[in-house]
Amino acid sequence: MSDFHNDYSTGVSEFNSTSISHELQELVDNELEDGETIEWLDQPIPRYFTQETTSQFLFGIPWTTFAVFWTCMAAQGSIVFALWGVPFILIGIGVLSSPIRMRRKMLRIVYVITNRRVITFEGKRGSFDIVSYEADEIEEIHRKQKKNGTGDVFVFQNIRNVKEVEQKLRELKNTVKQNDSDQREKV
Repeated sequence: MSDFHNDYSTGVSEFNSTSISHELQELVDNELEDGETIEWLDQPIPRYFTQETTSQFLFGIPWTTFAVFWTCMAAQGSIVFALWGVPFILIGIGVLSSPIRMRRKMLRIVYVITNRRVITFEGKRGSFDIVSYEADEIEEIHRKQKKNGTGDVFVFQNIRNVKEVEQKLRELKNTVKQNDSDQREKV
C-alpha cells in the first residue's frame, strides 16, 4: 500500500486493496477541504472485458477480418484501390483495442467518500473530470451487485464490496440529515 493509504487509513484499508498512482494521490489531497477526511477510497476493478468492450471486440473480429481480406484482394488489382481498405482496417484495430483502452481508463478513475461528500475523479486526455456530490444531494442509492460482491452503487461503477460502500453512502447521508435536524432544533 502507498503512503497515501497509510496517511488516510481510517476506513480505507478495509475496502481498498489497491494503491493509486502518485498523480491521483496528489489530486485527491488537493481536492480535500479543511477538516474533510476520507472515509473510503477505491478505483474500479480494472478489467479488459466489460459488457461494452466485449460486444465491441466481438464486432471488431469480423469487421477487421473482412477489411483485411478485402484490402488484400483489392491489392491484387490495384494498390490505389487497396488503399481504400486501410481506414477500415484501422477502424477495426481501434475496435479490437477497446478492451485495452477501457482498462487504461479504469486505472485513471478514483472514487472517494469523505465525511462530507462523494467525489469522483476521472482522467481524460491531459486533464481530469472531478465531480463532487454534497451529502444532501444524494437522494436515491441504487445498488447493482454480482454474486462475488462487486458491482455498481450510486455513481461508482465496477467496485469491490459494493454492499459495504452502499452502507458508507447511507451513513454519510444519514449524518447530514441528523446534522440538519440538530440545527433546526437549536433554532
